[in-house]
Parts: sequence; structure tokens; C-alpha cells
Amino acid sequence: MNIAERKKVLEGIWSLGDTAKIGYQVVDLAPRHSPITEKESVEQPQKLLEAQLQDVERNNAYSGHYLPKLVPYSFFHIIQTAFGGRIMWADDNTPPWGEPVITALDDSISNIIKPTLQDGCVPEVFEWIRYFIANNKSNYVLRAVNLQSPIANVAELIGDESFLVSLYDIPEQIKHLLRITAELMIEIINKEIELIGTGNFTNIYSYPDWIPAGYGVGIADDYLAVISSDMYREFAIGCNNMLSKAFNGIFLHSCGKVDDKFDVLNEHYKFRGMNFEAGDNDIAAIVDAFSGRAVVAPHPGLKCREKFGGLAGYVDAFITAKKPDTAMILTIETYTYNPATGVY
Repeated sequence: MNIAERKKVLEGIWSLGDTAKIGYQVVDLAPRHSPITEKESVEQPQKLLEAQLQDVERNNAYSGHYLPKLVPYSFFHIIQTAFGGRIMWADDNTPPWGEPVITALDDSISNIIKPTLQDGCVPEVFEWIRYFIANNKSNYVLRAVNLQSPIANVAELIGDESFLVSLYDIPEQIKHLLRITAELMIEIINKEIELIGTGNFTNIYSYPDWIPAGYGVGIADDYLAVISSDMYREFAIGCNNMLSKAFNGIFLHSCGKVDDKFDVLNEHYKFRGMNFEAGDNDIAAIVDAFSGRAVVAPHPGLKCREKFGGLAGYVDAFITAKKPDTAMILTIETYTYNPATGVY
């Protein structure tokens, strides 16, 4: 099946028009395969590109609906740096973290202004995109950089514990931060589209790795699994919908257990679907909630072996649960985590 044929299958599933098919992609991106360090991946664009080209070659050899793509910037603390955040490294091969930027949790937050596209590492993001465009000899699709979600970014700006407390103590100030963060995310994505062009850009940065042009934006929001539906409704839906209305829909990734949040997820404007860890969630409940409404797009997760016995059990569970109107795209990682040994 060539790329055009794979894309046609996926377009039919995304549109909810051809739910008889199950889309799937096989990916082999285990950490043991990485030829570069974490630090090299955010400091040396040529090494990042070379590593990804190896990934594409390996993954493209599998059957299924995998679409070759490149991610022109791997760093996901972009918004943090735009607000003046300092990034910390434990060592060269451990993902970095951002120190809290905002420590005065009071009315002064309302005076914080939205950063510009010249702040933090944002200009570097665009330079890396230009580098990938210039060196994308196979004309692969370029995927959106990882901007996470408004609520995840604001939590990083404040620090997780302080952020959770601030939802109760200074809710209006937090909503101000969420709004300007969403606005900045929209500006960055629009600049990506301007640089890359809609025909070669996919506006998603989680599995299943590709969404049709003009069909929405993907965000990564692990806070969905942390706070209640009522809190998520109050603080996250509004800013998420700013993104959804800007890009004609929204697709959401969250790690952890989220099968108690379906009521609030379906309140999003043009909710396109969700990526989640299958091992943490009730598959039947997810299929029931999203069938006929949105794309069910799981990946195995760390508990795949524990829950399903392995990848074959994972695939069989979704085939069994699928309904005629379930739009489904499965990601099949070629490794599963073994909690007994702590290795993949």
C-alpha cells in the first residue's frame, strides 16, 4: 500500500465516513534505538534529522497505514522559555525540566502579558523548521512541534503543586494565564503553517501521528487524568476551544486513566478524537463514548503486558470492542514494558 492509499484510508476514518476499516500503524521507536542523546536532539538539528530518517526507514518497512513524517523540533518546553523559564538538565540523556517562572500567586498574575514570537526558544523553533524544510529531500510531511496544552503549560509555569492549589485560590488569574498561553500557541502554529504550507504539515504531535489538513489541532494534556471533570470543564475547555475554533477541531492526548472524563471531552468544540494508554483504561467504555462521534486512537502503554498479555491481546481487545460506527486507528508499538524486569 503506497502513501496515497494509506492516506485515503485514514482520511475516511478521520471523517467518520469509513468506519468499517481499522487504521493501524506499527512503530518501532524504543529508547534503545536512539542514536543520539536527549541533549543532542534539542541542540543539533542535523543529528535530530538523521535519527528521524532512520526511524522513518524502519517504520515504513512495516505493513499498515504508517505515514512517514519528520518532527522539526523535539523540545517541549517551548512555552516555558517564552515566558522566561530556565530549563534544567540532570544529564545529557535525561529529559530536561523547566523551573517555575511564576512564584507570586496573587493578583499580579493578571498583569502578565503574552510573550511574542521573538521570546525564549520560539525563534529557534522556526530556524529548525527552516532547516528541516531545506533538508527534507524526500518531501516527508513535517509534524507540528510539541506545544503540549494550555493547562499543561500553565502548570509548568507555576509548578504542579502550586498550580493545583491556585485553581482554588486565584481562579481568575489562572484563567488569564490560560487565555494568553492559548493565544501564543495559536500564533506559533500559524507561523508553522506559514513556513511549511498546509499541504506538507500535520497539526498533531501524538499518536496516531497524522491528521488531515484543516481538520483540527492535536494537543497533549496529561492534566486530564489529574483533575476532576468539573475542574477540567472550568479551566481547560475554554482555552482548548480557542485552539479548536482556530484550527477547525481538536484531538487530545493524555496519559493515565481518563475513562471517567468522557462527559467533559465530548463538550469540546469539534472534538475529533483521543489518544490514550490502553493499559490504563476501560476499552469498552471508551468505544461506547466515542463511537459515531470521534476517533478512538490508543497506543499500548506501559501496562499493555499486564492487562493484555502483549500486543496480540491489545489488538484483539480493540477488534472485539469495536462497533460498526467506531472510527479506530491503532498504534502498535513493537515493544511492551515488562514491569517484572523494568525493561522494554
